[in-house]
Amino acid sequence: MAAAAVRRRREVDGRRPLTPSGRGADSSGGRRYDDHVRHLNLSPRGRGRREAAGEGGINGRIERARRLRRDQTDVERLLWSRLRNRQLEGWKFRRQVPVERFVVDFLCADARLVIELDGGQHTADVDAERMRMIESCGYFVIRFWNNDVLVNLDGVVLRIIEAVRANAPHPNPLPHGERE
Repeated sequence: MAAAAVRRRREVDGRRPLTPSGRGADSSGGRRYDDHVRHLNLSPRGRGRREAAGEGGINGRIERARRLRRDQTDVERLLWSRLRNRQLEGWKFRRQVPVERFVVDFLCADARLVIELDGGQHTADVDAERMRMIESCGYFVIRFWNNDVLVNLDGVVLRIIEAVRANAPHPNPLPHGERE
């Protein structure tokens, strides 16, 4: 909103406009601009909420996902270059998305597909629990080793296309009650 419009609205309300000098429009005193601004939360982007939310809860998962998107690995960057911008038969993929209490590497929500990239830091027990939880949310999970992506990217992309096609909803579903 333009400054003049704000001044006019405040004059109509009977309030004096705020000025950086701390005086009203008629210089007879008024509300201080500094007093008004001091109470606003002007912290840098992303600060404040993160500290208040802590690491638990949805805000903690969102912040963690943002950090993972920013600090992605070379393998994630390579696969993302083939999945982004609907390059894969028009399917929309997202990266580092919170699902349940986990952050998955890649997600195609329309096909209910999750793609996980595994490096040396993964263990079978933790991965099995993670996969069970994600599948309980209705997603189909496929996993690739980092080495597979580096050595055979085209084969990995073909496997993803097969999984998307297999899990894709029918483009023209029958109305309720008319199923076979």
